[in-house]
Amino acid sequence: TYNRYLGVLTGILITSIIQSSSATTVMTVSFVNAGILSLIESGGIMMGANIGTTTTAWLVSFLGFKVKLSVFCIPLLAFGVPMFLIRNNSIKNWGQFIIGFALLFLGLDELKNAVPDLKNNPVVLDFLSTYSSPALLT
Repeated sequence: TYNRYLGVLTGILITSIIQSSSATTVMTVSFVNAGILSLIESGGIMMGANIGTTTTAWLVSFLGFKVKLSVFCIPLLAFGVPMFLIRNNSIKNWGQFIIGFALLFLGLDELKNAVPDLKNNPVVLDFLSTYSSPALLT
């Protein structure tokens, strides 16, 4: 992210890969707080994250929900942990980066699985329908 245009491309790429502009924004703010990125560099990444959200919508419209990123979690961890244990700082940093993405993919998958399917859950639909009555607001 040496310039703003590269920051925008980085934001687009990261958001398209992890399919979450919120996660990209949280990571960017964390990097600014840690001193890894400057505030000006983070602006380009956040703009790219917004563009990347659109790119993600295009990917979903073309591929549907057939591609599961959580499948890559364990192989990424298996690749990243040994890199993290190497003494070379450059390789160790790449290992941390890979481990972070693997855990992010795993967390996003767990969040997706934790939310119930509202269309096929009659108990939740009945619960919500009791609160949709207009008489409740009067």
